[in-house]
Amino acid sequence: MSKKMRLFPVYWGEWWVPEKNNAYNWAEVKGLMSTVVGGRYMDGLNQYGIERGYVGRTFVYQIDPPTFGFADSNIDWMLKTAIDQREVSRPADCDLANEEPFYCLIVKPGVEHMESQPSGDWVPDTSTGAYHSPFTYVDPDSAATWNGQKCWVKGDSSAAGTVRRWVHEMAEAYSTAGEIADTCQSNSPILVDGVSVPQYWSVADKSCWPQRDPIKIYQPIPVHSRIPLPMKKVK
Repeated sequence: MSKKMRLFPVYWGEWWVPEKNNAYNWAEVKGLMSTVVGGRYMDGLNQYGIERGYVGRTFVYQIDPPTFGFADSNIDWMLKTAIDQREVSRPADCDLANEEPFYCLIVKPGVEHMESQPSGDWVPDTSTGAYHSPFTYVDPDSAATWNGQKCWVKGDSSAAGTVRRWVHEMAEAYSTAGEIADTCQSNSPILVDGVSVPQYWSVADKSCWPQRDPIKIYQPIPVHSRIPLPMKKVK
């Protein structure tokens, strides 16, 4: 039995507010992600127990992340705080028998994820644009424990780039076949329902999936059906 994907994004930074007139904003990202998660991109994920869903309640945390970067502890704190305060839905608010929550922290462009080194130093992980990992949430009211997935995404220079990073993690988060998007990451992004997305490995098809949107070919208007334009008289 497959479950509907239910995305819960938390945007970190005042940068995301539309009134800031930046290169793009949270609403543009949501629009693209809504098309993806509600469209045929999801159909190949049915074999992994995930089906078409939607973007749930969204929260923009309008305090900027530290300029020197963010760590894993910041990710968990941000997501858990947003869930505790019901800025986004709690797992218990979902129909868990039929829905799969996926909580994602979308960080404003230009801020790096920091990794701790054995020496005790912190270094920016500039080679990774997004990452998914297990996520445990304990409801402060019922003490019920939910085990699922979360991800963080570094905002790219464009909405399309940010969406591709997010989609990559979404495809893999609940996959039962490992890092299925990594398997196809040497392929160029394709258009699916008009949105640029990465492909993922389909065990059922033994190939990268989905296929790109069909190219529309418009036939020229036959000469005999063209309507002549009236000639203007020259005085």
